[in-house]
Amino acid sequence: MLKQLGSRAGRPHAVSRQHGSSRRSLQSFTVFGGTFRSAIFFPELAATDDVDSAWDLELVAAEQMPPNGEFLGVLPDQPCRVALHRAGTDGFVLTHGCTGTFHVSEGGRAIRYAPKADASLDLVRGDVLGRVLPLAMHMQGQLSLHASAAALPEGAVGFLAAKGFGKSTIALGLAQRSARFVTDDVLPIMPNAPIGVNPGVQSVRLHADSARRLIDRVAVTRAGIDGKRILDTLPRAMVTTTPVRLAALYVLTPVRARDNGLLVRRTPLPPRQAALELVRHAKIGALLGGSVAGELLLQASRIARDVPLYALHIARDLDRLSDAVSTIASWHGGVAPAAP
Repeated sequence: MLKQLGSRAGRPHAVSRQHGSSRRSLQSFTVFGGTFRSAIFFPELAATDDVDSAWDLELVAAEQMPPNGEFLGVLPDQPCRVALHRAGTDGFVLTHGCTGTFHVSEGGRAIRYAPKADASLDLVRGDVLGRVLPLAMHMQGQLSLHASAAALPEGAVGFLAAKGFGKSTIALGLAQRSARFVTDDVLPIMPNAPIGVNPGVQSVRLHADSARRLIDRVAVTRAGIDGKRILDTLPRAMVTTTPVRLAALYVLTPVRARDNGLLVRRTPLPPRQAALELVRHAKIGALLGGSVAGELLLQASRIARDVPLYALHIARDLDRLSDAVSTIASWHGGVAPAAP
Protein backbone atom coordinates (compact mmCIF):
# COMPACT_ATOMS: atom_id res chain seq x y z
CA MET A 1 0.00 0.00 0.00
CA LEU A 2 1.00 3.58 -0.49
CA LYS A 3 0.88 6.52 1.85
CA GLN A 4 -2.41 8.39 2.25
CA LEU A 5 -2.34 11.88 0.79
CA GLY A 6 -3.39 15.15 2.34
CA SER A 7 -4.74 16.30 5.67
CA ARG A 8 -6.36 19.35 7.09
CA ALA A 9 -3.01 20.39 8.51
CA GLY A 10 -1.14 20.11 5.24
CA ARG A 11 -2.23 19.29 1.72
CA PRO A 12 0.44 18.40 -0.83
CA HIS A 13 0.21 19.97 -4.26
CA ALA A 14 1.31 16.81 -6.03
CA VAL A 15 0.66 13.13 -5.51
CA SER A 16 3.62 11.26 -4.07
CA ARG A 17 4.04 7.50 -4.07
CA GLN A 18 5.64 6.59 -0.78
CA HIS A 19 4.95 3.31 0.95
CA GLY A 20 2.68 3.65 3.92
CA SER A 21 -0.04 2.13 6.03
CA SER A 22 -2.96 -0.19 5.47
CA ARG A 23 -6.52 0.28 4.31
CA ARG A 24 -7.51 1.37 7.82
CA SER A 25 -5.80 4.71 7.15
CA LEU A 26 -8.41 5.69 4.55
CA GLN A 27 -10.36 8.85 5.38
CA SER A 28 -14.16 8.80 5.09
CA PHE A 29 -16.29 11.42 3.34
CA THR A 30 -19.98 11.77 2.53
CA VAL A 31 -20.92 12.28 -1.13
CA PHE A 32 -23.55 11.07 -3.63
CA GLY A 33 -25.61 9.45 -0.90
CA GLY A 34 -22.84 7.16 0.35
CA THR A 35 -19.56 7.02 2.22
CA PHE A 36 -16.40 7.42 0.16
CA ARG A 37 -13.22 6.15 1.82
CA SER A 38 -10.13 7.60 0.25
CA ALA A 39 -6.36 7.69 0.56
CA ILE A 40 -6.57 11.28 -0.73
CA PHE A 41 -7.99 14.17 1.29
CA PHE A 42 -10.96 16.01 -0.29
CA PRO A 43 -11.51 19.50 1.17
CA GLU A 44 -14.68 19.87 -0.90
CA LEU A 45 -16.37 16.93 0.86
CA ALA A 46 -17.81 16.58 4.36
CA ALA A 47 -15.92 14.16 6.61
CA THR A 48 -17.79 11.34 8.33
CA ASP A 49 -17.05 8.62 10.89
CA ASP A 50 -19.03 6.05 8.89
CA VAL A 51 -16.83 3.14 7.82
CA ASP A 52 -19.55 1.25 5.89
CA SER A 53 -18.41 2.60 2.55
CA ALA A 54 -19.97 2.58 -0.88
CA TRP A 55 -16.59 3.27 -2.54
CA ASP A 56 -12.97 2.81 -1.46
CA LEU A 57 -10.04 4.51 -3.19
CA GLU A 58 -6.58 3.09 -2.53
CA LEU A 59 -3.17 3.95 -3.97
CA VAL A 60 -1.21 1.24 -5.76
CA ALA A 61 1.86 0.95 -7.97
CA ALA A 62 1.45 1.12 -11.74
CA GLU A 63 2.46 -2.53 -12.14
CA GLN A 64 -0.63 -3.53 -10.12
CA MET A 65 -2.99 -2.17 -12.78
CA PRO A 66 -4.70 -4.82 -14.95
CA PRO A 67 -4.04 -4.80 -18.71
CA ASN A 68 -6.40 -2.81 -20.91
CA GLY A 69 -9.14 -4.80 -22.59
CA GLU A 70 -11.75 -3.56 -25.04
CA PHE A 71 -11.39 0.12 -25.91
CA LEU A 72 -14.62 1.99 -25.13
CA GLY A 73 -14.09 5.71 -25.59
CA VAL A 74 -11.92 8.80 -25.31
CA LEU A 75 -12.76 12.36 -24.27
CA PRO A 76 -12.38 14.79 -27.17
CA ASP A 77 -10.62 18.15 -27.02
CA GLN A 78 -8.81 17.53 -23.74
CA PRO A 79 -5.29 18.82 -22.95
CA CYS A 80 -4.53 15.40 -21.47
CA ARG A 81 -5.79 12.21 -23.10
CA VAL A 82 -8.55 10.50 -21.10
CA ALA A 83 -9.59 7.03 -22.25
CA LEU A 84 -11.68 4.14 -20.96
CA HIS A 85 -11.10 0.41 -21.45
CA ARG A 86 -12.62 -2.70 -20.05
CA ALA A 87 -10.46 -4.55 -17.57
CA GLY A 88 -11.25 -8.05 -18.78
CA THR A 89 -14.18 -9.30 -16.72
CA ASP A 90 -13.23 -7.17 -13.71
CA GLY A 91 -14.51 -3.65 -14.24
CA PHE A 92 -12.94 -0.76 -16.15
CA VAL A 93 -9.61 1.03 -16.50
CA LEU A 94 -9.64 4.81 -16.91
CA THR A 95 -6.35 6.38 -17.95
CA HIS A 96 -5.64 10.11 -17.69
CA GLY A 97 -2.52 11.43 -19.34
CA CYS A 98 -1.91 13.98 -16.56
CA THR A 99 -3.00 12.14 -13.41
CA GLY A 100 -2.52 8.40 -13.86
CA THR A 101 -4.60 5.23 -14.06
CA PHE A 102 -7.75 4.18 -12.20
CA HIS A 103 -9.09 0.63 -11.98
CA VAL A 104 -12.77 0.46 -10.92
CA SER A 105 -13.98 -3.02 -9.99
CA GLU A 106 -16.21 -5.03 -7.62
CA GLY A 107 -19.38 -3.53 -9.05
CA GLY A 108 -18.00 -0.01 -8.69
CA ARG A 109 -17.04 -0.30 -5.04
CA ALA A 110 -13.26 -0.76 -5.32
CA ILE A 111 -11.11 1.97 -6.89
CA ARG A 112 -7.37 1.50 -7.23
CA TYR A 113 -5.32 4.48 -8.36
CA ALA A 114 -1.79 4.40 -9.73
CA PRO A 115 -0.63 8.06 -9.75
CA LYS A 116 1.48 9.58 -12.45
CA ALA A 117 4.67 11.14 -11.08
CA ASP A 118 4.04 14.67 -9.76
CA ALA A 119 0.37 14.64 -10.69
CA SER A 120 -1.47 17.75 -9.48
CA LEU A 121 -3.63 16.90 -6.50
CA ASP A 122 -6.28 19.38 -7.69
CA LEU A 123 -6.47 17.56 -11.02
CA VAL A 124 -6.63 14.19 -9.29
CA ARG A 125 -9.52 15.23 -7.07
CA GLY A 126 -11.35 16.64 -10.09
CA ASP A 127 -10.76 13.38 -11.92
CA VAL A 128 -12.11 11.30 -9.04
CA LEU A 129 -15.25 13.38 -8.46
CA GLY A 130 -15.95 14.18 -12.10
CA ARG A 131 -15.12 10.89 -13.85
CA VAL A 132 -14.11 8.02 -11.58
CA LEU A 133 -17.02 8.13 -9.14
CA PRO A 134 -19.52 8.69 -12.00
CA LEU A 135 -18.01 5.58 -13.62
CA ALA A 136 -18.41 3.66 -10.36
CA MET A 137 -22.02 4.84 -10.07
CA HIS A 138 -22.69 3.83 -13.68
CA MET A 139 -21.64 0.32 -12.69
CA GLN A 140 -24.18 0.57 -9.85
CA GLY A 141 -27.02 1.56 -12.19
CA GLN A 142 -26.99 5.37 -11.92
CA LEU A 143 -26.69 7.98 -14.65
CA SER A 144 -24.43 10.93 -13.77
CA LEU A 145 -25.17 14.19 -15.57
CA HIS A 146 -23.00 17.26 -16.05
CA ALA A 147 -25.38 19.34 -13.97
CA SER A 148 -25.92 21.33 -10.80
CA ALA A 149 -29.13 21.07 -8.79
CA ALA A 150 -31.23 22.60 -6.03
CA ALA A 151 -34.18 21.19 -4.07
CA LEU A 152 -37.51 23.06 -4.05
CA PRO A 153 -40.78 22.10 -2.34
CA GLU A 154 -41.90 19.91 -5.26
CA GLY A 155 -38.51 18.20 -5.61
CA ALA A 156 -35.03 18.67 -7.04
CA VAL A 157 -34.44 20.59 -10.26
CA GLY A 158 -31.24 20.04 -12.22
CA PHE A 159 -29.54 22.38 -14.68
CA LEU A 160 -27.62 20.73 -17.51
CA ALA A 161 -24.99 22.62 -19.45
CA ALA A 162 -21.41 22.69 -20.65
CA LYS A 163 -18.81 24.63 -18.69
CA GLY A 164 -19.41 28.35 -18.37
CA PHE A 165 -23.16 28.35 -19.03
CA GLY A 166 -24.15 29.26 -15.46
CA LYS A 167 -25.58 26.06 -14.00
CA SER A 168 -23.74 26.53 -10.68
CA THR A 169 -24.77 30.18 -10.51
CA ILE A 170 -28.47 29.34 -10.94
CA ALA A 171 -28.40 26.49 -8.40
CA LEU A 172 -26.64 28.65 -5.81
CA GLY A 173 -28.97 31.57 -6.57
CA LEU A 174 -31.93 29.29 -5.80
CA ALA A 175 -30.29 28.07 -2.58
CA GLN A 176 -29.89 31.67 -1.44
CA ARG A 177 -33.66 32.10 -1.70
CA SER A 178 -36.10 29.28 -0.97
CA ALA A 179 -34.23 26.17 -2.13
CA ARG A 180 -31.51 23.88 -0.77
CA PHE A 181 -28.35 23.14 -2.68
CA VAL A 182 -28.08 19.51 -3.87
CA THR A 183 -24.88 19.24 -5.93
CA ASP A 184 -22.46 21.07 -8.18
CA ASP A 185 -21.28 19.80 -11.57
CA VAL A 186 -22.16 16.11 -11.08
CA LEU A 187 -25.78 14.97 -10.65
CA PRO A 188 -26.20 11.19 -10.35
CA ILE A 189 -29.78 10.03 -10.94
CA MET A 190 -31.29 6.86 -9.52
CA PRO A 191 -33.45 5.63 -12.44
CA ASN A 192 -35.77 3.38 -10.44
CA ALA A 193 -39.20 4.86 -9.66
CA PRO A 194 -39.65 7.21 -7.99
CA ILE A 195 -36.65 8.77 -9.71
CA GLY A 196 -34.50 10.64 -7.23
CA VAL A 197 -31.12 12.20 -6.60
CA ASN A 198 -28.69 12.12 -3.70
CA PRO A 199 -26.73 15.06 -2.27
CA GLY A 200 -23.49 15.34 -4.17
CA VAL A 201 -20.52 17.71 -4.16
CA GLN A 202 -21.76 20.69 -2.17
CA SER A 203 -18.81 22.96 -2.67
CA VAL A 204 -19.44 25.46 -5.45
CA ARG A 205 -17.17 26.54 -8.31
CA LEU A 206 -17.98 29.96 -9.77
CA HIS A 207 -16.49 32.35 -12.28
CA ALA A 208 -15.13 35.51 -10.71
CA ASP A 209 -18.10 37.71 -11.68
CA SER A 210 -20.63 35.26 -10.22
CA ALA A 211 -18.52 34.78 -7.11
CA ARG A 212 -18.39 38.52 -6.48
CA ARG A 213 -22.15 38.76 -6.83
CA LEU A 214 -23.26 35.65 -4.92
CA ILE A 215 -20.65 34.97 -2.24
CA ASP A 216 -20.44 37.16 0.83
CA ARG A 217 -17.10 38.91 1.10
CA VAL A 218 -16.32 37.16 4.39
CA ALA A 219 -16.82 33.71 2.88
CA VAL A 220 -13.61 31.73 2.53
CA THR A 221 -12.90 30.69 -1.05
CA ARG A 222 -9.89 29.22 -2.77
CA ALA A 223 -8.67 29.45 -6.32
CA GLY A 224 -9.22 26.50 -8.63
CA ILE A 225 -6.74 25.45 -11.27
CA ASP A 226 -9.23 26.62 -13.93
CA GLY A 227 -9.36 30.15 -12.52
CA LYS A 228 -12.72 29.72 -10.80
CA ARG A 229 -13.35 30.55 -7.15
CA ILE A 230 -14.28 27.56 -5.00
CA LEU A 231 -16.49 27.82 -1.92
CA ASP A 232 -15.94 24.59 -0.01
CA THR A 233 -18.54 25.08 2.72
CA LEU A 234 -22.12 26.27 2.40
CA PRO A 235 -24.22 26.99 5.50
CA ARG A 236 -26.06 23.88 6.66
CA ALA A 237 -29.40 25.62 6.17
CA MET A 238 -28.63 26.02 2.45
CA VAL A 239 -27.93 22.34 1.64
CA THR A 240 -29.88 19.12 1.63
CA THR A 241 -28.42 16.04 3.30
CA THR A 242 -31.10 13.52 2.29
CA PRO A 243 -32.29 12.03 -1.03
CA VAL A 244 -34.75 14.14 -3.02
CA ARG A 245 -37.31 13.20 -5.66
CA LEU A 246 -36.31 14.59 -9.07
CA ALA A 247 -38.98 17.07 -10.25
CA ALA A 248 -37.48 18.38 -13.49
CA LEU A 249 -34.35 18.85 -15.58
CA TYR A 250 -33.44 21.95 -17.58
CA VAL A 251 -31.00 22.28 -20.48
CA LEU A 252 -29.62 25.82 -20.28
CA THR A 253 -29.97 27.91 -23.42
CA PRO A 254 -28.63 31.42 -22.77
CA VAL A 255 -30.36 34.29 -24.60
CA ARG A 256 -30.13 38.06 -24.63
CA ALA A 257 -32.32 39.97 -22.17
CA ARG A 258 -35.34 41.19 -24.10
CA ASP A 259 -36.77 44.68 -24.16
CA ASN A 260 -40.08 43.40 -22.83
CA GLY A 261 -38.34 42.23 -19.67
CA LEU A 262 -38.64 38.48 -20.34
CA LEU A 263 -35.76 36.87 -18.47
CA VAL A 264 -36.58 33.20 -18.47
CA ARG A 265 -38.95 30.81 -20.21
CA ARG A 266 -39.06 27.07 -20.67
CA THR A 267 -39.96 24.80 -23.56
CA PRO A 268 -40.83 21.13 -22.87
CA LEU A 269 -38.86 18.54 -24.83
CA PRO A 270 -40.48 15.33 -26.16
CA PRO A 271 -39.21 12.10 -24.55
CA ARG A 272 -36.98 11.03 -27.46
CA GLN A 273 -35.24 14.40 -27.70
CA ALA A 274 -35.02 14.52 -23.90
CA ALA A 275 -33.28 11.13 -23.82
CA LEU A 276 -30.74 12.29 -26.40
CA GLU A 277 -30.07 15.44 -24.36
CA LEU A 278 -29.44 13.30 -21.29
CA VAL A 279 -26.94 11.20 -23.23
CA ARG A 280 -25.28 14.36 -24.55
CA HIS A 281 -24.91 15.75 -21.04
CA ALA A 282 -23.90 12.48 -19.38
CA LYS A 283 -20.80 13.18 -17.32
CA ILE A 284 -18.81 10.32 -18.86
CA GLY A 285 -20.96 9.81 -21.94
CA ALA A 286 -18.09 10.15 -24.42
CA LEU A 287 -16.20 7.42 -22.58
CA LEU A 288 -19.09 4.95 -22.47
CA GLY A 289 -18.92 3.77 -26.05
CA GLY A 290 -18.43 0.35 -27.54
CA SER A 291 -20.38 -2.46 -25.96
CA VAL A 292 -21.70 -0.33 -23.06
CA ALA A 293 -23.20 2.53 -25.13
CA GLY A 294 -26.60 0.85 -25.11
CA GLU A 295 -26.69 0.83 -21.31
CA LEU A 296 -26.33 4.62 -21.25
CA LEU A 297 -29.16 5.16 -23.74
CA LEU A 298 -31.42 2.77 -21.82
CA GLN A 299 -30.82 4.67 -18.56
CA ALA A 300 -31.50 7.99 -20.28
CA SER A 301 -34.72 6.72 -21.87
CA ARG A 302 -36.08 5.52 -18.52
CA ILE A 303 -35.42 8.90 -16.93
CA ALA A 304 -36.83 10.90 -19.87
CA ARG A 305 -40.04 8.84 -19.72
CA ASP A 306 -40.74 9.81 -16.09
CA VAL A 307 -39.07 13.20 -15.53
CA PRO A 308 -39.96 16.34 -17.52
CA LEU A 309 -37.03 17.93 -19.33
CA TYR A 310 -37.15 21.48 -20.65
CA ALA A 311 -35.01 23.82 -22.70
CA LEU A 312 -34.47 26.77 -20.35
CA HIS A 313 -34.09 30.04 -22.23
CA ILE A 314 -32.48 32.38 -19.71
CA ALA A 315 -30.85 35.78 -20.02
CA ARG A 316 -27.26 35.91 -18.80
CA ASP A 317 -27.70 39.01 -16.66
CA LEU A 318 -26.34 38.85 -13.12
CA ASP A 319 -28.11 42.10 -12.26
CA ARG A 320 -31.44 40.32 -12.77
CA LEU A 321 -30.49 36.84 -11.55
CA SER A 322 -32.72 37.18 -8.50
CA ASP A 323 -35.80 37.73 -10.69
CA ALA A 324 -34.90 34.78 -12.91
CA VAL A 325 -34.42 32.30 -10.06
CA SER A 326 -37.65 33.49 -8.44
CA THR A 327 -39.50 32.56 -11.62
CA ILE A 328 -37.85 29.13 -11.76
CA ALA A 329 -38.68 28.54 -8.09
CA SER A 330 -42.33 29.47 -8.68
CA TRP A 331 -42.61 26.66 -11.24
CA HIS A 332 -41.82 24.13 -8.48
CA GLY A 333 -43.68 25.36 -5.43
CA GLY A 334 -41.13 27.97 -4.31
CA VAL A 335 -41.33 31.73 -3.94
CA ALA A 336 -43.44 33.73 -6.37
CA PRO A 337 -41.77 35.83 -9.06
CA ALA A 338 -40.46 39.18 -7.88
CA ALA A 339 -42.66 42.16 -8.66
CA PRO A 340 -41.53 44.20 -11.71
